[in-house]
Amino acid sequence: SPGASRRAPPAARAPMRAMRLTAFLALFLGLLVVSATCQEVEDLAPELEACRAQLAESSTARASLETRLADADSRVASSRSASDAAASQLASATAALEAEKTATRETMRKLQAAVTEKATLKAEIAALEEQLMAYANAPTPGPLDHLAAFAGSVAAVVKDVAPGVAAEGLATVKS
Repeated sequence: SPGASRRAPPAARAPMRAMRLTAFLALFLGLLVVSATCQEVEDLAPELEACRAQLAESSTARASLETRLADADSRVASSRSASDAAASQLASATAALEAEKTATRETMRKLQAAVTEKATLKAEIAALEEQLMAYANAPTPGPLDHLAAFAGSVAAVVKDVAPGVAAEGLATVKS
């Protein structure tokens, strides 16, 4: 038969058939692996979606936490600024208090000096009052008292001047 010559003998066809069968089995096994992998992928799809949802929630939570952290940092900076302002005010108040203490000490020193001066003036006034009272209560001198005082003053002048006048008189006589 003319068609039989074109065909390979049955013994030669066996390895080819084995190759075809091996290729078919490899293709079938590949399809099974792909099918199983696709099934696994389909089975993992809900879990993947759940993970994506968790990732989205985590991203949202992270953004919220970052916002809260920025707010907290802002409040800390504001608190530090307020604390620095309060410390500055405290330092100013302390300096003002020290200046007031110094001024009070100076005023107390001046007040003490004024009290001492007042006591001194009171003592002087009392002494003057005593002198005034002694003068006011002293007997009024009469004309003879005035004449005796005048004579005492003249005698004192004569006593002081007399030696000089006598020396001059002798010098004039001798000359």
